[in-house]
Amino acid sequence: MQRGWTVLFAALAIGCMPDEDAGEQGAAGARIELSAPAALRPDQQCLSLVATRLDDFTSTGYTGPTEGASFTVRPGEHHVAAIAYGGTCDPPPAWSEAPWIADEVVVSFERGQNSLALIFRFQLP
Repeated sequence: MQRGWTVLFAALAIGCMPDEDAGEQGAAGARIELSAPAALRPDQQCLSLVATRLDDFTSTGYTGPTEGASFTVRPGEHHVAAIAYGGTCDPPPAWSEAPWIADEVVVSFERGQNSLALIFRFQLP
């Protein structure tokens, strides 16, 4: 396998809807629901993702099973980084030791329907 080989591990479809419990200030949130292919490799069954809002640098994370992943963020532009790994989902491995790492992206989450594609690359030890 060539170093830096790109694998499309998951095109993550994200649906955002207003969230009435998004914060004390009454700001509407965006509910993020991730969907990934059902036939995941054993070393891709867990996901750790961090979305950092660029407006105020607040971070929202998810760590758990890749299938059925969901979390809530405040609308706005976010920097998104993620890893995929196998075994027990909690705690995740160090990002430098995870078998799969996503190319980092900046995406704007707004009320309503949104989409995001992440490309995961196999990390050689």
